[in-house]
Amino acid sequence: MRQAAWLFDIQIAAVAFAAGLDVATRNIRDFEELSASLERLYPGAPTLAVYPDFR
Repeated sequence: MRQAAWLFDIQIAAVAFAAGLDVATRNIRDFEELSASLERLYPGAPTLAVYPDFR
């Protein structure tokens, strides 16, 4: 189950990154990790910002 959730997180991060959007989530740890990976892959690109969702 964890692997399936991780794949969905990757898809969400990729779409947000490609569209230049930020991510608001309760799963901060995984998305910050994905944001750091994207920064390493695309050093000149804008950062994927990750914000806590406090609903």
